[in-house]
Amino acid sequence: MDKLNSCIDCGKEISPRAKRCRSCNSSLLKKEYFKTHSSPMKGKKHLIKTKEKISLTKRKYYETHDHPMKGKGKHFHCIDCGKEIYRTAKRYNRCNQKGRKRSETSKERMSLAQIEYLKTHPNSFKGKKHTEESKKQMKISRKKFLEVNPHPMKGKKVSEKQRKQIEKHWRKYFKTHDGPMKGKNHSLKTKQKVSSTKQGIDIKDWTNFKSLEPYDDRFNKLFKKEIRKRDNQECMLCGKSRKEMDRALSVHHIDYNKLYSIPKNCISLCDACHGFTNDNRKYWKQFFQSILCEKYMYEYHDEEVLSDIKEEKVNKNKMEGIFIK
Repeated sequence: MDKLNSCIDCGKEISPRAKRCRSCNSSLLKKEYFKTHSSPMKGKKHLIKTKEKISLTKRKYYETHDHPMKGKGKHFHCIDCGKEIYRTAKRYNRCNQKGRKRSETSKERMSLAQIEYLKTHPNSFKGKKHTEESKKQMKISRKKFLEVNPHPMKGKKVSEKQRKQIEKHWRKYFKTHDGPMKGKNHSLKTKQKVSSTKQGIDIKDWTNFKSLEPYDDRFNKLFKKEIRKRDNQECMLCGKSRKEMDRALSVHHIDYNKLYSIPKNCISLCDACHGFTNDNRKYWKQFFQSILCEKYMYEYHDEEVLSDIKEEKVNKNKMEGIFIK
């Protein structure tokens, strides 16, 4: 028996007449061939249909066959998160993209590709709705996720520079793009849902829109002037004065009851701060009552206004709608 030779490139045992193994020999021939010949797919890209066919054939193949590198070689991990990655990479794809910004051309390409994809692949959940059980499971899973991974903006505030950048971005965007609700109107059901969430009530207990409710006769111009004078013509939330604004300060009912206009139940606010009070009404009620307690020594019992007899009397001879202190 003749002695076996070893491959020049990889060192495998081969027949005594050969110099290289089959795999090394084929790779060498390929290199020599492509020095003079270009690849047929050079400068071209596969279609979406061909990519889908390739992925399907690979999946079918690996259902019955194991990968040749399965259980072999070292396991490489990401430097930041510790996930398994390809041996040539150092970081996982998401970790590698942290802190980077995509160019406008790449964003446009991504948006066009997404539009083309959705033409052939419509959303499978379109026209369907989640059941109540699935909604509960989603809420539970979301809470568990946020316990382990809190929101990155939790406990932080957006700076003025960032706000200006966001405003500029949306102004540029809406110059070329229309809003999703342009030319449309919300249905009655959606309006009722929005008003019920703002009031902090279930839809079953909902009765009316608060904005359509009328004010009482005591809530007039003279009454508003007295409350603005009491607050020194300043917003009690942000501290803006009347001189800095184009219009007069708005008077807000603390317990959101428009038929109960007394000084204890009213406070002066600017337009921006008055808009914040539409949501989370229980919080704002407690907050404004605490401010008036500290500043004017008003008394409240279980977040309800204690009306004095003097405040309820009206001086009909002098003015209508103003309370005597």
